[in-house]
Amino acid sequence: MAVQHACQQLNARLEPFRHKYGADAPLKTLAHAAYHERNHLTANGYNKMPTIGYVWRNYVDPLPIYLYFTQGAAISEVELDVLTGSHTVLRTDIKMDVGRSINPAIDYGQIEGAFIQGQGLFTVEETLWQ
Repeated sequence: MAVQHACQQLNARLEPFRHKYGADAPLKTLAHAAYHERNHLTANGYNKMPTIGYVWRNYVDPLPIYLYFTQGAAISEVELDVLTGSHTVLRTDIKMDVGRSINPAIDYGQIEGAFIQGQGLFTVEETLWQ
């Protein structure tokens, strides 16, 4: 929603140039004209999730804490040396449902990064408890 908000700001700033150059004008033409007219071509978006009524520790009638959910599963094929404890991940298959993606390349990077971070947490890092 933050990206959508930023895009709406930019579209509003480019609207006068769409009227001037036509609705089918390429973005390059619109941006070039806006730049020469000294129009601001950057935007910031911010989104805060609305209050949905979640109450912490309400186990009787719980409400969802987030407005959206993703589902995923992963399975790894690992070669393990039982004498030393060293391991090698040979292959990992990840299945993830992210809904309607804005940019699949970003989703792939986020999913792969999250998996590697979790793998490191549970296989390499030493967790100390006080």
